Amino acid sequence: MVRWCDGEMVTLHSSTPQHHNTTTSIMALLFGCGVMMMIAGNMEVVTRNIRYSWSLVFYVMAGVELFLWLWHTIFLPGGTHGYAKPKPTMGLHRGEFRISLRRMLKRKDDITALTFFVLFLLPDTLLALTAPLFLIAKPHNGGLGLSPQEFAFTQGTIAIIAIALGYTLGGKAIKKHGLRRWLLPSALLLAVPGAALLFLSYNTAAPLSIVAAALAAGHAALGFALSMVKQVVVRFTRNMPDNTLRHAIARTLIATPFVIVGSLASLMLTIADYQHIFQLATELAVVPLIVSVFCLYLTHRQPQAE
Repeated sequence: MVRWCDGEMVTLHSSTPQHHNTTTSIMALLFGCGVMMMIAGNMEVVTRNIRYSWSLVFYVMAGVELFLWLWHTIFLPGGTHGYAKPKPTMGLHRGEFRISLRRMLKRKDDITALTFFVLFLLPDTLLALTAPLFLIAKPHNGGLGLSPQEFAFTQGTIAIIAIALGYTLGGKAIKKHGLRRWLLPSALLLAVPGAALLFLSYNTAAPLSIVAAALAAGHAALGFALSMVKQVVVRFTRNMPDNTLRHAIARTLIATPFVIVGSLASLMLTIADYQHIFQLATELAVVPLIVSVFCLYLTHRQPQAE
């Protein structure tokens, strides 16, 4: 439950399914990106066969998925009708989307939120695919040259734990002080991931502990910012008849810049090296700062509402 208090959006109660979905997603990432990648890396060392090692890992993951499917199908409670309402064959009607989109484009708050979703995480779009490539690239190619085990430990375990901690701290900060107080600091923190990778690009011989600490700092800052994005999504969808569609639009707009920039990652690496890309990502942190100031200005005189 969310309300406005003294011009600030404050979370009163947040025991929603989204919280449990977030926890489940973090656990899935820790298992898939952390544990299984480290097992694959160790299998490569033992068997000296990359194809066999990764095939075995995917067979294990497929077995886990099959077990979970059987568990949910056989043992978990359910009914003949389930919990979801029947939908038309083609899903959402096109007319509903047009009506909702027209309604959104008429409200200043909705236009501001849509702009926020597209631009707030812009600095991290440059790092989504280039950072993993930088970690595994050989030093003579400008990378750190991490082994599969080291890559899984830093990017798949340490980074995911740092994101979870940052996300949790951000949620607690919003619950205690409101979104307005922490929106600008979170925008400033979006410069940390790029700065951490820029530091590593100038110190490619850094020990694994320094690499893990730098990645942990960057991902913790990103997790803190993601908690702000979640609260803006909550505000964008709450008390709306088309909240399901609004939630889908918000997630789509958040992911779109990552897809576009990610598809150009190889092209960027042919034009510029890792250092210039990370420097650009750090400088682009001014974009979420401007967007945050713009959002705070427009919502400064919001009336109190429950």
